Amino acid sequence: MSDLAVEIEAAILAHRLPSLDGNLAKGEFVLPNYAGFSIANLPATTAALLGVPSPGAPPLPREVWGPFTGGVRCVVRVIVDALGYYRLRRTMAAEPDTLFHRLLRRGAQLVPVTSVCPSTTTTALSSLWTGHTPAEHGMMGTRLFLRDQGLQAHMIYFTPLGFERRNALLEEGMELDQFLPVPGMAELLAEQDIETHVFINQQYTRGGLSDVFFRGVTELHGVTPGSGADLWITLRRFLEERAGERLFVSVYWGLIDSLAHRRGPSSPVIDAEIRSWTNLMEQEFLDQLSPAAAGGTVLTLLADHGQVDTSPTAAVRLDQHPELMQHLLMKPLGEQRLPFLYARQGQVEAMRRYLCEHLGHAFSVLDSARALEAGLFGPGTPAPETTARLGDLILVSRQDHMLYDGDEEPHLLGLHGGLSPEEMLVPYLLMRLDG
Repeated sequence: MSDLAVEIEAAILAHRLPSLDGNLAKGEFVLPNYAGFSIANLPATTAALLGVPSPGAPPLPREVWGPFTGGVRCVVRVIVDALGYYRLRRTMAAEPDTLFHRLLRRGAQLVPVTSVCPSTTTTALSSLWTGHTPAEHGMMGTRLFLRDQGLQAHMIYFTPLGFERRNALLEEGMELDQFLPVPGMAELLAEQDIETHVFINQQYTRGGLSDVFFRGVTELHGVTPGSGADLWITLRRFLEERAGERLFVSVYWGLIDSLAHRRGPSSPVIDAEIRSWTNLMEQEFLDQLSPAAAGGTVLTLLADHGQVDTSPTAAVRLDQHPELMQHLLMKPLGEQRLPFLYARQGQVEAMRRYLCEHLGHAFSVLDSARALEAGLFGPGTPAPETTARLGDLILVSRQDHMLYDGDEEPHLLGLHGGLSPEEMLVPYLLMRLDG
């Protein structure tokens, strides 16, 4: 890794929130660095590359992106769901001739940045599509308590928990601004006469999160699920047709996340998928892109979060802790690796004592209001619903533990949402395609 990458990694690992030091031990947990080294800072970095005003959080330090400026008319952002920084480094160490090595030899820059808290797709993509921190945009996790509607909802499917019909909340007339009360990145770029185009699996082009994230997007381009060939060829043809225009192009690839959940992020299947996908990227996109389409184009590649290896035996089952259940007002929300707990009236301290005495080996316990005030979810003015969506107490998973409240047996071999180094550090790669 470059000296800059090593320097940034050291700064990230040293970053602390002093008021939470007693709960989040240095070395065990990595905290999001919203001051300039997180994915919430990447939309402003894209804006800086394009030479337009920055949304929300500030850009990364100029030494990261400054060498790639000058005549930039198009930024292509590739989001690889769950490609953690340390996971990528292990792949690169084991295979010294990956595409990433070749890109670095061609002048690319690769540095680590942090995900946000919680390190999960709904929250991370909300920051990547707005440039605002979780506190500001209020999308605090996968499962949330929606106070105004008096219900618990699954925010990937946009439906009440327990319902099978996807997008039920939107079909019932819920306004999109209730979910992200901050401007979308595409809306801000449109004000600067820059079109935004999204390349994503066909099934994600409508409904739920897509409608929330893609406000202001010029066009959604659906590609065949799981087909890297369809993605890269379709993207290349689009750039050839629009050569010379001012564009922001965002690509999302979710297969590594799905595989890591099922097989575990350390599985050789992940190495094989990275190799297969990047080979197609090189052969069908980079090697065949014309000078006209490559001119003034910056490619960025990043992840929303990483994943940590988990085991069903490390699951803390809620039904095996009846006393804890007696203190709860409702089932935990948020993430299995970072649950939000809502206590019955007057039961917060009793619940805290039980957690510290019986589950301290598995979780660190945070007061939700204190964590928000300390900046764990970012600086800035919290969205109106942020506080209500965090509950009373937050559990931060230690090692490979998770809180499980489902009816079926735990089975996933990889998870995210927590603050471990594997979950929190993600790669950020930049390169000029005309360089």
